[in-house]
Amino acid sequence: MAASSSSSAEVAVEVADPLVLLLQHAASLPDLTYTDSSGNPTSDLLTSSFIHFPSQPSAPIARGTRTRVVRSRNSVALQRSSASTPEAPQEGQEDDFMPLDALVFLLQTQGDAAGIYVAKATRERVARVEILDRPSLLDLLLGKKTESQCEVVLSQEECAARNRRREAGAAAAAPASGQEAVTGEQGDAGISDASLVAISAGLHPLLSTSKRPYIASKQDQAFVKRLRASEVVLRDRTWAFRCVKPSSGGGADDDEQAERANGGGVATVMNGKTPVSKDVDFTGLRRSAMGRVAAVRKGAAPGAPSTSSAKGPVPTAPPASNLGRSAKHRRLDPIIILPSSPSSLLTLANIKLFLEEGQYVPAGSSSMLAPTGGSNEVVVINRPKGGRFLAIDSLDALNRLGASRDGTGSDPWKRVVCVVTTGQKWQFRGYRWEEGRELFKNVFGLYAYYKNSPKDPNVREWNVTELPLEQDKRHHDRQVSAHFWRQLEGWIQRKKPELA
Repeated sequence: MAASSSSSAEVAVEVADPLVLLLQHAASLPDLTYTDSSGNPTSDLLTSSFIHFPSQPSAPIARGTRTRVVRSRNSVALQRSSASTPEAPQEGQEDDFMPLDALVFLLQTQGDAAGIYVAKATRERVARVEILDRPSLLDLLLGKKTESQCEVVLSQEECAARNRRREAGAAAAAPASGQEAVTGEQGDAGISDASLVAISAGLHPLLSTSKRPYIASKQDQAFVKRLRASEVVLRDRTWAFRCVKPSSGGGADDDEQAERANGGGVATVMNGKTPVSKDVDFTGLRRSAMGRVAAVRKGAAPGAPSTSSAKGPVPTAPPASNLGRSAKHRRLDPIIILPSSPSSLLTLANIKLFLEEGQYVPAGSSSMLAPTGGSNEVVVINRPKGGRFLAIDSLDALNRLGASRDGTGSDPWKRVVCVVTTGQKWQFRGYRWEEGRELFKNVFGLYAYYKNSPKDPNVREWNVTELPLEQDKRHHDRQVSAHFWRQLEGWIQRKKPELA
């Protein structure tokens, strides 16, 4: 009788669920004892091989025993189609179930922050729980939640159902394993290995988790290629007024047509001497129509005489080139002052291409380019948000911008929003503020330099924005140009909103 009772106790110990044992002893965690592979006691969990629970001290459980807790709520073992259990996991799902020592270690480090817990588990080579699942699993182990309320725990009923399905599948597949002829007929009928695995697991062949590889259609690939080629990246809210015009021959006639369609803007020719497309900007056309629209609205105002009833010829509208650009508006164009030094990275020759298109041409080769959009002393730069800037590099040009035909000029320094410096103090001679600290309190300062070159020590004392450029690599130019526009527009909004 004693032998039979001891054997039944051993059977009861063998079928004991490790998770249930840990839930029972979570409050008395210091009472757990640990031994190595030889049965000698050890001081802690990390140096042991077996864990002894007070309820069954003579039947230790290996610390690597799998439990019904899975590693993540997105684990494959939690899916209804899976037949994995801690005792018999499917191929490739062995690591989906958390070992017992990982849960004990989680209880021992429950007071640590998430980052400290991850660091300790990594250092001690203990399987760690996902950070998002850690609070819920701790509440389960401490008795604050039930198993049904924890998303990362496989219930005992589900494990028993999976075991029954697996045993039924194995029993159904056993008679067929000895009939080679039947197996051959199944292979000829086109039953895949995945379907046989699904049948052996007790699932319908259509519920197999294996998927056929996706083979893209050549027509779909060609369509996606054409679609991406026609995409237009909207850099700002006015970019919708631009279009890409196909170029047929790339001759002078095409350039003239693009210039006329641009309404005074610049048509960008790509791919060198053999252009493929031209970027046509219609914002100039929109600005040229603003004067005509304003005149029509003014004539249609209440109390204005009707043009249909008025006698005499209908007055002609002013030329399109002067519409929308009155003297007042021309005098409100913000001004950027560039250094006249030959060592400057930004000059009148390359500033327009850099700020409008995000392409930087080094100063050594910029002498081959002629400034576009104005004379050799004034370069017109189209503003991303609409409008324009004027770039100059001399005080004479600045004084002429403030002069007017009637002799009553305005102060041009009120329109100066940016000064590009090379770090040399003599650049500011003749300026309204000849000292660098005082100058950059009133205007936006910009210091352009090469990343691999030392900075001028004077800029450390000035309130300037640094603009690092690559000397040989050009793929960062557009990003640097966009950074300049963001900084400058933000400064104008804060300091000179009348020019925004």
